Amino acid sequence: MTPITQIVCFSCANLFPDMESNEIICPECGFAVQRDLYQRLLSYASYAVGFGYHYRLAYENQIHKQQGRVRYALTFDQIWVFAAVAALSGIIGNASYDLIKMVIRKIRSKRVQIAVIPDDSEFVRILESDERFSTFLQYIENFDTDYRQGIHFQVAQALIEEMTAHEFARLWPHNNDGTPQRLSEEELRQIYKKAIIVVNSREKPGKRDFEGFWENINTPYSSKGRNTRTASKRAKKAAPQALSEDITNKSAKPKTRTTLPPIKKRGKKTGE
Repeated sequence: MTPITQIVCFSCANLFPDMESNEIICPECGFAVQRDLYQRLLSYASYAVGFGYHYRLAYENQIHKQQGRVRYALTFDQIWVFAAVAALSGIIGNASYDLIKMVIRKIRSKRVQIAVIPDDSEFVRILESDERFSTFLQYIENFDTDYRQGIHFQVAQALIEEMTAHEFARLWPHNNDGTPQRLSEEELRQIYKKAIIVVNSREKPGKRDFEGFWENINTPYSSKGRNTRTASKRAKKAAPQALSEDITNKSAKPKTRTTLPPIKKRGKKTGE
């Protein structure tokens, strides 16, 4: 998976450098989130878009072309992970289809200031095509529901193997110089068992994890007149043990949250 080097604001979709603090606060709108919740959501989104979308497309295309089995080592820009967070905020939360698209477009507008995103890239194509965008959302939803259902059994098997290999590599201990340690066959078997457990027991986000998302999406990017409302109330619900102090901005005026219509549900897409 591609390393995440920037922070995305879950309220205004601003991108900014990681200050590595326990509480992440957007410098534009003041939205705050606890780091453990932020990392948990991005980790799940990375899995959803990596294996549920990119690897699934690769293996479905392989079967469609009747190619022999080829293993992949796919990489993708971190903007895909941010887009998956937006998608999940509609699938699990209550963000609407149009709001999700608006959020992803705004994230792209900030990302292109830092990294090149070609106009003919897959990411741009899904934003320009309703069909591609709907497929993107459907694949993320399929992964969240059960990545093994509604797809070709060979694709499902390939995804399981890819996720297990990913966790196996992550769990393999390394020396101080970064080189992998030499392990016995029994140690390798134990790591493999742990990798399978991680794949089968990955924690899913809950609806309350997305409370307050994108409320400042229409806030202009400006250093003047920032909205300093924080996510203290939501953070306390999601991770009360992580809070060491009250982060409520008592000077901020309360805002009425508008409940958006839920994302449209679409039928399962069966791989060829």
